Amino acid sequence: MTSFNHYALGAVADWMHRVVAGLAPAAPGYREITVRPRPHPPLTHASARHHTPYGEASVAWQRADGRFSLDAVVPVGTSATVHLPGQEPVTVGHGRHSWTVPDPCAVPEPRPGTVRELIDTVELWPKAVSVLVGHGLADDAAQVADRAARYLDHPAENLPRLVSHKGTGERAEEVCRELGRLLS
Repeated sequence: MTSFNHYALGAVADWMHRVVAGLAPAAPGYREITVRPRPHPPLTHASARHHTPYGEASVAWQRADGRFSLDAVVPVGTSATVHLPGQEPVTVGHGRHSWTVPDPCAVPEPRPGTVRELIDTVELWPKAVSVLVGHGLADDAAQVADRAARYLDHPAENLPRLVSHKGTGERAEEVCRELGRLLS
């Protein structure tokens, strides 16, 4: 039998409620509320609600498309201090409130340094293949991948030299510059 009244289980639920979702009392009986979600990159959303003596308080947030959206419900007779990521805290009265700010967990994808990293970059690999095929250095994506297989740990911007049968010819050098612009 598992009891959620045991501290070991209750502490986890309390942490998820107060820290992950971000809904916590700031005064006895939730007369004042703190809304302070702490998003983490693997999490895309969280929500919590609590029945206070004043009514239901709730918070829900989500991360999508480089934005962090937060919705909070503050019961009548209470106030809340809302801490949005990267913003100054704001105090609000009762009602439904919504905010959208830049996603604090959004990190630009790093520039691929090696051919292996370029292949693993879903958005850039097809564009790189297009550049190579467009300049006649390969016939198709399969040929580029086959020729690049031996050079996975080489710098990504050297890919045109590596897959071209002409090696370091003028065309390969021109394509290296174009690929370098694409990768930056």
